[in-house]
Amino acid sequence: MIPKRITDATHRLIAPEGWSDQTADNCTALNVRRIKEGGLVIFESAWEPTPAEIEAINAGGLVVLRVVGGQSPVALSVTDAQEIVTEGRDPPSGLGERSD
Repeated sequence: MIPKRITDATHRLIAPEGWSDQTADNCTALNVRRIKEGGLVIFESAWEPTPAEIEAINAGGLVVLRVVGGQSPVALSVTDAQEIVTEGRDPPSGLGERSD
């Protein structure tokens, strides 16, 4: 999967401390947006499947979600790329505290 810059990104996540691409999967920076919905804090990211992944999915393959550091509640969905992906500057790295 190719991480895309999500519209209104608020944070840029980077590889965890001690991460090694030689011993684990590649971990590139990920732009996310932090929103509040129904009193919950939600982080959203956008992904584009590669042609090989599209072929695998069309052949019955599955999408696997990997989360480092524990499993929090997650949801996966499909949406129109033009509504969610944007060009522009990257947000700051990390998950610094925000007042909202």
